[in-house]
Amino acid sequence: MAFGEVLFEEHSTSKTMPYLFNGKELDQETNLTYFGARYLDMKTSLWLNTDPLSGYNPIQETEHYIDGQHNGGIYNPMNMATYSYTYQNPIKYIDPNGKQVEWKKAWESVKQGVKNFVSNPLVLDALTDGGYSRGLREIEYAKTNPSTMEWAAFQAGENAREIKSEFLGGYGVGGIMKNNNAERVKLYRGVNNTSPAYTAAKKGNVSPRGGNASALEHNLGNTESIFTSWTTDIEVATNFALRPSGKGVILTADILKSKLVKSPNKKKTNLMQSPGKVISEAEILVKGNITNANVKEIKIDK
Repeated sequence: MAFGEVLFEEHSTSKTMPYLFNGKELDQETNLTYFGARYLDMKTSLWLNTDPLSGYNPIQETEHYIDGQHNGGIYNPMNMATYSYTYQNPIKYIDPNGKQVEWKKAWESVKQGVKNFVSNPLVLDALTDGGYSRGLREIEYAKTNPSTMEWAAFQAGENAREIKSEFLGGYGVGGIMKNNNAERVKLYRGVNNTSPAYTAAKKGNVSPRGGNASALEHNLGNTESIFTSWTTDIEVATNFALRPSGKGVILTADILKSKLVKSPNKKKTNLMQSPGKVISEAEILVKGNITNANVKEIKIDK
């Protein structure tokens, strides 16, 4: 019968064969099938024990389930089921090596992404154009120092010409990268005295909040990211230094190009110091910490 359950047995000897249809030993006392690490109830097709490795979570572990987590060990009732190795869906998921479930659709997408990457004609000289290669969703941007790896995000569907245009044309704000051989760019940042970052800013220090927000999400207001917002326009920095209390600091720093990331720059601002004047924020995102920036305190006289 299915799963090795015995309907009746016929033998030429008086001894009962412990190894049945599934090749595993039947425990006569419990009528459970022993698989070496746990027991299976053939009548219900359920494991009576959890996978002994289900709670294994070493510090250096690189294998994870689709949701990024381990399966919870004995605290996850789903581990008692026969098909828990494929999230109860062996049609949609596969487990080729017993370690990690693979989502068939996602796997096909990965293969297509690799195909798109290999077939893309964009190959630029590392010394003249910065050195970068095109992937399906993101590119790895390396400066001439091969030990440095930087990342910049692009939308799927952008072609090589569009990406090359963005890089050679600069970060889309002020042409700061176009025909500019300097390794650093002068940027400004305004911090109001009501901001939690004000104390550090008065010392010339800036740190990102940390998190997984993308460049676009950061630009639209979710600052839980590895970036901080700067600008090429000192008027914009002045605006943010004054808004909303009328008092703050303007930071000025010459920042390495390798720390810069293109901002979608989708927002405009009505300058507090010049009401009615609306201009682009001219935002540039800077990765990581900045220290010892030049600090200038400003305020609006009332």
